[in-house]
Amino acid sequence: MLDYQIVWRGPVMDATGYGTASRGYALALDRLGLDVKIETYTWNRPYQEAESNDKQRLEQLISKNYDESKKKILIYHAPPSIVHTDEVVDFEHRILNTVWETEKLPSYWLPIIDKFDAVCVPCSLNVRAMKNSGVQIPVFLAPHGVDSQRFSPENKKLTLRGTEGKFVFVSVFDFQQRKNPETLLEAYWKEFKPSDQVVLVIKTYSDNQSEILEKINNYKKKLGFGDETAPLYVMTGTIEESQYRGIFNLGNAFVLPTRGEGVGIPFMEALSSGTPLIVTGWGGQMDYVNEINSFLVTSVA
Repeated sequence: MLDYQIVWRGPVMDATGYGTASRGYALALDRLGLDVKIETYTWNRPYQEAESNDKQRLEQLISKNYDESKKKILIYHAPPSIVHTDEVVDFEHRILNTVWETEKLPSYWLPIIDKFDAVCVPCSLNVRAMKNSGVQIPVFLAPHGVDSQRFSPENKKLTLRGTEGKFVFVSVFDFQQRKNPETLLEAYWKEFKPSDQVVLVIKTYSDNQSEILEKINNYKKKLGFGDETAPLYVMTGTIEESQYRGIFNLGNAFVLPTRGEGVGIPFMEALSSGTPLIVTGWGGQMDYVNEINSFLVTSVA
C-alpha cells in the first residue's frame, strides 16, 4: 500500500451522518500510516468544533498535495445519486463507500455502482440489499463506529431550561418522513400529560426553527391533540460538538421510531454515552442494537 496514495472523497467537514462517518474513516486510514489525501465536498451543514488534533489533521489532509509518483486509489464516500462517473476514471482502483436504508436499491444506482471496482457498506442489511438488487462488483462490510472517548457517560450534560428535575427523552434526527416524527410525537403525547414531569428534547439539522415548529403543530392537529400537551424542546441548526455530545448525557433515554436506517449514528452515540435506547427493531442498527442494550419498537407505521 505504500506505493499508493488514497484519495478520500467525502464530506469530512459536514455536521451530518455522512460527515461524521467520513471523518472517522479518513482519520482511521491516516492513523494506519497510509498516504491519505482528502477531496472534500459539502451539503452546507458545517460541523462546529473547537480546535482539536483531529480537526487540524483533517485540514492538513485537505490541503495536502497529490503525490504524482504514486498510483491513486479513489474511495468515494457518497450516495450514488451524486456521483459523476466521469470523475472516477483516472484512478488505478475505485471504491464506493455508501449506505442505504431499505432492502432494495433504487434501480438507477446499479450502473453507477458498477463503475467502481468494489463497494463498502456499513451494515449487513446493506450487504443483502446490494446483492439482492443485482450489484455485480464485490461488496464488503465496513462498519461505522463511534469514539467512546468523545461520547462518554462522563461528559457534561447540556444545560437546557425547563429540563431540570424531569425525565428527559432525547431524539436526534433530520426532520423527514423516513425518521417517523409523527409516530414519535403521537406516542409521547398519548403517554404523557402536561402535568407529568417529562420533556422531549428534539435536535434536528434544519436551520429553520419556525418551519419545524409549524410541522409539529400540523402533526398535532392531524393527530387530534389539543393545545395542551406534554412539553417539547426543539433545537435546530448546527451546534458546537461539545454541546452536541452533551445532548446524549442530558437524556434519560434516547427515542426514535425510525422507518429505516443504514446505521443510525446517533444510536451509537447514545449507547456510548450510557443513554438507553427506545428504537425500531429493524434496520441497519440491528448489527449492534438488541434486546439486551435497547428497548425495541416492533411495529412502526
